[in-house]
Amino acid sequence: MPKFNMKLGILFAIFQVFSILSYGQIPNLSIGEIQGSTTESPYNGQRVSTPNNVITAVIDDGFFIQSPGNRHDNDPQTSDGIKVFTGTRPSFTPTNVVTVTGTISEENGLTQFRGNDLEILLTAGIVPLPDPIELNESFPAPDSVVVPDLERVEGMLVHFTALVSSPSNGDELVALTTQSSRPFREPGIRFPGQPGLPLWDGNPEIFWLDPDGLGQRPESFLNTSMTVQTTALLTQAGRRYFALPTADYEVQPAPIIRQIRDKQQNEWTVGSLNLFQFWRQSDFYRLKRQKLTRYILETMKAPDILAVQEAGDQQALEELADAIQTSDNNVQYDVYYSSGNGDIHVAFLVKAFLDVIAFEQFEKQTIFGDAPLFDRPPLSIKVQLAPSSPTVLRVLNLHLRSLLDIENPTKSNFVRGKRFEQSKAIANLLQSIREENLMVVGDFNAFEFSDGYVDVVNQITGQPSLGAEFPVEQIVQPALINHTGQLLPEERYSFNFQGNSELLDHCLSNDLKGIDVTEVQFARGNADAAFDWAGVSTSPLRSSDHDGMVAFLKMEATSSTPNDKEVIGLRLTNPLPSYAPIQIEKPSGLLIEARIINIFGQIILREWIPRGVEQYEITLEPSLPAGTYWIEVHGEEQRIIKSFSVIKG
Repeated sequence: MPKFNMKLGILFAIFQVFSILSYGQIPNLSIGEIQGSTTESPYNGQRVSTPNNVITAVIDDGFFIQSPGNRHDNDPQTSDGIKVFTGTRPSFTPTNVVTVTGTISEENGLTQFRGNDLEILLTAGIVPLPDPIELNESFPAPDSVVVPDLERVEGMLVHFTALVSSPSNGDELVALTTQSSRPFREPGIRFPGQPGLPLWDGNPEIFWLDPDGLGQRPESFLNTSMTVQTTALLTQAGRRYFALPTADYEVQPAPIIRQIRDKQQNEWTVGSLNLFQFWRQSDFYRLKRQKLTRYILETMKAPDILAVQEAGDQQALEELADAIQTSDNNVQYDVYYSSGNGDIHVAFLVKAFLDVIAFEQFEKQTIFGDAPLFDRPPLSIKVQLAPSSPTVLRVLNLHLRSLLDIENPTKSNFVRGKRFEQSKAIANLLQSIREENLMVVGDFNAFEFSDGYVDVVNQITGQPSLGAEFPVEQIVQPALINHTGQLLPEERYSFNFQGNSELLDHCLSNDLKGIDVTEVQFARGNADAAFDWAGVSTSPLRSSDHDGMVAFLKMEATSSTPNDKEVIGLRLTNPLPSYAPIQIEKPSGLLIEARIINIFGQIILREWIPRGVEQYEITLEPSLPAGTYWIEVHGEEQRIIKSFSVIKG
């Protein structure tokens, strides 16, 4: 045994409380032999000894040891690191060398020395730490195997430059990947799956960073797509692997806010946003209302129709609408709300210039087992997209049962059954109104493909399914169009969960008549933003945990009825040059009122055209900005008898 200086002698004396090693019949093994080549040590429950390994990290309840670089077992299938559980923080430091004897125990996936028979002997003071294992695109591989790649470096030092795949949560933990792009949720049941059902590999390339797990600086503002570079100690809890930086780490920023594009002439927008527990009883209600106001105005560009989920009550929505109008007087929303069966609800914010001709709630009384089938019953509105236009759009707002407990042995049958029955009820509803112009938006709490248990979205759309424990029933014919499912693969997400980007918020439609869905975009800045951004009042980031969706619609200019065309004539040039007149022709005995209305529903010009006049000209003020306007012609009883769109150049 080498000679110790005084300091090491003191350390040695302190750790005599663990007793001197007694070899006897105890196997003397390398760490690699103890770890073995599977997910569990072949020596689990047995007392073993491993000599002269270097301490790589010290934590509050123990420390980690690793075989020195010149003594590792050269077996890539086995880990050369292991945890020693002491229950309290020991006085060792990294680079000390120890011999450890004790009982091997598997604790929540982590192999460790643990028990009352632990013996630790300090055998050397300062030796070089082993070189870290490099994590890269090849390791860990993005394919599931029985023994995960990271199991082979459990308890060892690793080095990586990794992409943040979902942002810091409230515990400061952040998901990482060394792949070049973010991991997405894929079809099926997580590996190892079930026979005959779609299989998802579980994205084993994901691991987790605990920034201050070993005393480095805390960091709670790591956003998706940032990169982190560091050397760390890799540990495990359950199915997740955690990297604890052993030195300061480098972070490269990345943009996360992305506004949707501006609305073009003759376009309307339909949006959907989960407000994430927007209720007045919350301590953060005013802050959240302020952030949602900015997000809806700045990032979503104030959709003409906005379907919202997780709304608290009518008053909260009225106050949100007031806050939006206070921030931008041109945006005036009317609230359409009907309470559901729980404490969060679905609702609509509809711009005041739109004519809502019907507002309905469905399935509120339907029962599943001994409880309501829908905690948030579906809600719909029917809207004329332009004044007096015969083109009517029905928008159905959904917030379906979540995936929570879908694999819980005591609750999974209820959860899967309820999700399936909800999706069938929606499909039957849509089939009953299939002759209308239909759009379906909202938080489906379901992927665009089968999760292996229930294929909610394809049950609703009538599209083909990859299969599920609850097979899809063919109800909707012809099938609906899944607009969000047609986005580029890298854009198909609205939520982040445990490192996986997921598409939970969807936009569907039937074959719309007289309307085209020209584009669908997600307003970025929620799902990719760190949880702590929710407390920053000066930013719209993390106003919710879902990204808002906006669909762009384009419609042909329409008039009221064929008979009206024979009564009123309009002559103009589109686009309309400055000072160019709009000519109105009418029967001599008819008294009418002409109105010019902007896209916000504001009347900017109104003139009565008296009896005895058959031709009349009105002119738009040159100061009016370019854009789309509407001409409405009203009869004496204020009935709209003609409308027409005007594009001012």
